[in-house]
Amino acid sequence: MTLQDSDFDIPEEFSSYNKFLMENKKIILPKIKEWMKKGKTFFQSLVYACDEIGSELPTPDVLKPTFLEIAIIGYFLLDEYEKVLKIETISDNFLSNYFKYKSAWLLGHKKAQAYLADLVPSLMELKKQNKEIYEICNNIISLEVSFISSNKENILKHAAQFKQDLFDKSLITTFPLLAIEIAGDLAYREYRTGDPAFSGWLEIYKELVEAFNMDSRRLDCYTILGGLYRYKGYLEDAEEYYKRAMELSEKIGNEKAYNEIIAKIADFEHTRGNFDVALKLCLDVIQKTEGKGEINKSIYINLGEILIKQQKYEEAVKYLKKLENDESQETAIINILHGYALTKLDEKELYNSGIKLLEKGGALSEKTGNRRFLTIYYYYRGRAHLDSYDLSSAIKNFEMCYNTAINTEFQYVLFSQIYLAVAYLHRFKVSQQDADLTQSKHYVANVITICKEQNLPILANILLLQGQILMVLEEYIDAKHILEQAVIEAEKVELDWTKEKAEQYLELLYSNERIKNQILINEITELIDNIAKFSFQKNIEYLPHFYFLMLMYKGNELITKSFDKEFEEKSHLVKDLVHAVASFDEYEGIRSINFEGITLIIEKVRNITAILASDSDSFNARIKIIEILKNLQKYLQSIVTEEDEIFITILKDKALRIIEKTFET
Repeated sequence: MTLQDSDFDIPEEFSSYNKFLMENKKIILPKIKEWMKKGKTFFQSLVYACDEIGSELPTPDVLKPTFLEIAIIGYFLLDEYEKVLKIETISDNFLSNYFKYKSAWLLGHKKAQAYLADLVPSLMELKKQNKEIYEICNNIISLEVSFISSNKENILKHAAQFKQDLFDKSLITTFPLLAIEIAGDLAYREYRTGDPAFSGWLEIYKELVEAFNMDSRRLDCYTILGGLYRYKGYLEDAEEYYKRAMELSEKIGNEKAYNEIIAKIADFEHTRGNFDVALKLCLDVIQKTEGKGEINKSIYINLGEILIKQQKYEEAVKYLKKLENDESQETAIINILHGYALTKLDEKELYNSGIKLLEKGGALSEKTGNRRFLTIYYYYRGRAHLDSYDLSSAIKNFEMCYNTAINTEFQYVLFSQIYLAVAYLHRFKVSQQDADLTQSKHYVANVITICKEQNLPILANILLLQGQILMVLEEYIDAKHILEQAVIEAEKVELDWTKEKAEQYLELLYSNERIKNQILINEITELIDNIAKFSFQKNIEYLPHFYFLMLMYKGNELITKSFDKEFEEKSHLVKDLVHAVASFDEYEGIRSINFEGITLIIEKVRNITAILASDSDSFNARIKIIEILKNLQKYLQSIVTEEDEIFITILKDKALRIIEKTFET
């Protein structure tokens, strides 16, 4: 590529250095041309040229600090953090010193806090020049300190101040790149934690990067958006954002980001169940970067997760062991996967080490509030407890997995409920308590509902599972009916093994032959372990037609929201049933009841019961109910009051606003 003088188009990221770069174009342009001849992009060449010139200039030269400032910022934007730290700081420029600290923090560098302290002289220099900008940057430093200590209360406090500064003061015009970087950090927290307290930052980040047209930050934002859609199960949207991010990474020459995106594409190929494609993508990146001193953590984490699902535990340990000294934000998930894989190996010593690593990963996830990591932790901790037949602990962890997964981790919503069904079945065989049996049936029914609504190919397998459970419970007539459905569904999606297995059971049932319960339970465990090898994606946002939603507090009607005026006139009989269910049913946990063609989706959490009347059951509708109850429970926990008429009035008003927001009425 030949670079003409007219092509000297400075990227928006360096807009504050426009005047300096144009004044020194004669010095820098030849260097840029040299780097571009070596196959580097214009963005890379500009950064490398500034580093080269700045390093060659003698210290007294007034141009040296500015060239090095540009190099520091540029290397940071290219994710080349090690190069940032190699450049000697010779100025009090707040922006370049901030990115030096941030590079150390992202690398997990032990001196990160020392670099943060080094910002103080830069801050004092700002105070002399512009008091308003000084106060803004002082708040940013306080926010960074809160990030380091994982103090959520302080993070939210300083984030709120930053948002005010972002829109009301001159930060965005003075330091646009810094403003966008901080917004990106908060957007990442919204994506990773799923915490409503950070809601809105991803949208702010997206608007900023589009408005300022900074390719390096658009690359980061699109990567986050791709991840968000992947975890919500919308893989087509995820793929679109990853493709756009990949184009930008090639345009600016961010090789690390390119490999990270390949890792993320491998991740959603893994989510689609395309394990061979995912493994090939991961191994290709490892081969490409081998010998360069680079370890792409996302690739190794992905490999570990896939190999664990394929029950290749020794191979998983081999790759995850390469990350055992990691001290980054990904340490939690590394420990979780590595720990679980170790528990599956034969040696008792390795099992104990695995449990310790699992616990460490869980504690780190709790500390950082990373909802995805917590979901995976509860899932694998539940699996480990189930393997050791600690059923109560397994149930507790699978229930926590479900609660954290419900809005962001679709596949773990399925996995947790499948394993809950089995854990309760095992416990029923010991306790002979009807409550355990009811729970086992309940969770299988939930998974069937999800599979039907989302058109998941495992419906036949889940029906087979339900048939097996009914056989264990000696409910043979119902088992025949369910197994016949399993055969039909298996034929539709060409699941030959499932079809043959269901037909074998049917043949035994028709001839009145019986299988020993222990054999059946072993076959159930085998079936579930096979289902758990795969990944599933959410396909549709279908919602049924709603008639009304009733909320009850301590058995008394709190509020009823009608969605269908025509139905309202003939709903008395249904509402009488609703009152009966809510008043006398002590059962907690979501389920559905069919009544004369109307489906009642019911969820009870402590003192509040929600009953949604609709024309069919729906996983997506269930999520809405769960969200309403979670928000109401948060509200109840935040107040201390006598339960008088004023309290009930306030609670009704709060409930109505939550319902209207959730159902967008």
